[in-house]
Amino acid sequence: MSASFGRNLACLFLVSLFMTTGDAARQVAALMNQCRARSERTKTSEPIQERSALNVWRGLIPLRSTRADVERLLGQAKDSVDRTLIYKTPAETVHVLYSEGPCTRNGFGQWQVPADTVIHIRVYPQKTTLLDDLHVDVSRYRRRPDPNIPNWMFYLSDKDGLIIQTKLEKEREEVMIVTYGPTERDAQLRCPAN
Repeated sequence: MSASFGRNLACLFLVSLFMTTGDAARQVAALMNQCRARSERTKTSEPIQERSALNVWRGLIPLRSTRADVERLLGQAKDSVDRTLIYKTPAETVHVLYSEGPCTRNGFGQWQVPADTVIHIRVYPQKTTLLDDLHVDVSRYRRRPDPNIPNWMFYLSDKDGLIIQTKLEKEREEVMIVTYGPTERDAQLRCPAN
């Protein structure tokens, strides 16, 4: 069953459920409008399961998720650095950069998204995490040494919207930072160059 069919079936179920209660016509019209709006949103944005799952962190998707989504998951920010808000969990420290509005400069490009939309998520694991623990096919990534920090590497994928920074220590690569950002499929949201 396709996701679209499943959503439509759920909407029809809700409509039939409310048809048995009072003021059915008004309730049915309101539910149908909600279902139609949800269907239109789905047509204009890619369903999550069709997007690259690699740039999704705990259900948060750059250029799709909002500050409200982040705060539902992580609570209020504990700190900030410039425009980046910092959240803490027992397992990691999470930096989230939000849009200040459509086509505003932010260091990660200019994007046609509303204010408080997630631009990128940077996760700093608090416990030792090895590159192999991520189960990512790093052969698909460009591997570059960090020009400023000895023994640090970048694994970059514009296609997947992922940057993994590792530290080589004792013959193994420890993950220091994972950045989830826009994918190459998000190009239609990039603002025109000035």
